[in-house]
Amino acid sequence: MILSIKLKTSCSFRSIEKSLRIVNFYYNLSSKIPSHVTISNWVKKLGYYQIMKPIEQAKDWIIIVDESIQLGPEKLLVILALRASYIDFNRPLNYNDVDVVTLISKQGWNAEKIRNEIKIAEKKLGKIAYAVSDKGASITKALELCSICQIHDITHKISIIVKKIYKKDAEFTEFNKALASLRLQVQQSKIAHILPPQQRAKCRFMNLKPLSEWGLKALDLLNQERQVKIKDITTNEIISKLEWLSNKEFFIQEMQGIMDVIDKIFSLIKSHGLNKSNVRKCRSFMSTLKTTKGKIFKKEINLYFEEILNMRLPNKKILCTSDIIESAFGKYKMIAGSATASGITDISLCIPAFTSDLNINEIQNILESVGTKNVKQWTAENIGESLLKRRCNVFKIKNRTHKCLSKVA
Repeated sequence: MILSIKLKTSCSFRSIEKSLRIVNFYYNLSSKIPSHVTISNWVKKLGYYQIMKPIEQAKDWIIIVDESIQLGPEKLLVILALRASYIDFNRPLNYNDVDVVTLISKQGWNAEKIRNEIKIAEKKLGKIAYAVSDKGASITKALELCSICQIHDITHKISIIVKKIYKKDAEFTEFNKALASLRLQVQQSKIAHILPPQQRAKCRFMNLKPLSEWGLKALDLLNQERQVKIKDITTNEIISKLEWLSNKEFFIQEMQGIMDVIDKIFSLIKSHGLNKSNVRKCRSFMSTLKTTKGKIFKKEINLYFEEILNMRLPNKKILCTSDIIESAFGKYKMIAGSATASGITDISLCIPAFTSDLNINEIQNILESVGTKNVKQWTAENIGESLLKRRCNVFKIKNRTHKCLSKVA
């Protein structure tokens, strides 16, 4: 139960311990409460078991490859694997669908180093049919060296297409500047409730829909406020702040139209895979895009579909999403919390722990059979010395406590 709480919720190790103490108190229980350190060790042991367990050899393995960046020079390379014949193309992938075959931290991952890790993974798996990735330069070169076909993750591909459409678009730049100015004007005023969404600095072209949705809602609000018969100061202020949107209505509707089509493509392809039939459905979604930007989007995404179909992979449906590995990195960073300031540590073993089905009897056997020494040895071989440990050694800090972490953060 405790491992399920940790791996399936956002509760921290310390909050789980405290919550169990509260339950014990109010229900007058005498259950022994594991400390946050013990719970952390359980997660690491489970992750160690998941990454070390034998994997069946087959000819239809698919790998999903990516790197995670944290504080310091190290990057965490993760390779997930799943068999094409086992994919349920009626839903998105979940953690139980994949195995973690590679989890290793190094400085300066290059194509040759990544190639070596892919070769090691291939020995464990058998034949790799193809790989899915964000097509980072090092990963792409490594897969070429391994002669493994690469599928570009559809989320990253569409982000590149959207960036191509909007990055140098003068109207988009003007729209963004106006939104930034509006945020500054109203964020501490009595009309702060009309505040536009703040764009992410990183991967912002993956997240344009909130802007277009806010724009449409703001236009509706503007029209409603104009129709108010008895106008007060607040109404006049809202109108004055949103009046400029009247000239952007076509631009906003065009963006929203593209975003709606992207959502439909994601919903279909990420759950049901890519084949000729699903490509035809995607093209029917895009039939509504008749503007200049819409036509550019259609052309670029059709080139992407044709590129994948022309690979003539043996599978009836092709996996072309790496969302599962992005999700694993996100959950890992959430679990690491403030400890991310110490760089990559053995808590990264939570990533293979996610893939466990959390069977009670199996977990009991794992916790009894995997020792702390196993985890320490694995950490020394695959993670090495953490940023925090190096900091403590340099500054001669004997007691590596949470205070040390807070100074780094």
